[in-house]
Amino acid sequence: MDLERVKKESARLSRWAHLATVGRDGDPDVVPVHPVWQGDTLWFMTGATSVKVRNIVHHPNVAMHWQVTEAGDGLEVWGTVEV
Repeated sequence: MDLERVKKESARLSRWAHLATVGRDGDPDVVPVHPVWQGDTLWFMTGATSVKVRNIVHHPNVAMHWQVTEAGDGLEVWGTVEV
């Protein structure tokens, strides 16, 4: 799936997504975020000392998942996050 289709599908599915990170202890952490596309960059805001930021600093590879519809449609992307 190309990036333009990813943008369209994410907008169609939900304004909210779930971000999956991995902590220093190796345990996963999944939290809701409100992502926004700006060009080809996907942004979300969080507190500077949040668990999300601590996890990303430790391990910047993440996954983001948009809600699954009643029809079973969903979207997941993987990438590297910068704080």
